Amino acid sequence: MRVQVPLRPHQLTVFRIRGSLVHGSTKNNTTQKETHPVNILIIDDQSFIREFVSELVTDFFSKIEGSSVTIKEAGSLGVARTILAEEFVPDIAFSDYDLSPVDKGPQIFPLIREKNPKAFICLMSARDRVLPNNANVFIMKTRLEERVPQVLTQALALA
Repeated sequence: MRVQVPLRPHQLTVFRIRGSLVHGSTKNNTTQKETHPVNILIIDDQSFIREFVSELVTDFFSKIEGSSVTIKEAGSLGVARTILAEEFVPDIAFSDYDLSPVDKGPQIFPLIREKNPKAFICLMSARDRVLPNNANVFIMKTRLEERVPQVLTQALALA
């Protein structure tokens, strides 16, 4: 999914993603913009969680003028591996801890880091005692609506 938001007059937004400048500016009522999409990978075995996080991400980027986002969703580690093998390089990844009785989200983190060492990884779980396991941040699934925008803001600030 790619979301492109038109720039509103007299607004300026600047942030860096993987060293590329993403900006929008106005000059003499003429809109100029340069857009490099932010790649987001969402991994969770529950489709309603993937869809909810995707909606939160889309809403977040719709408020950033000149931004563009590509979201890929995976319901298992196998699907996530396939997405990464297709040359998709995530800038930000959200992963559930418990994907199945044997598959754990942190198992994919080395492959994500191999594709993009600076990727911002968010580990999600319904349990409160999970350690980040090579992730940048941990959030409880019960607080997704509050925390996903905070995580995105943090990830963009560090990029």
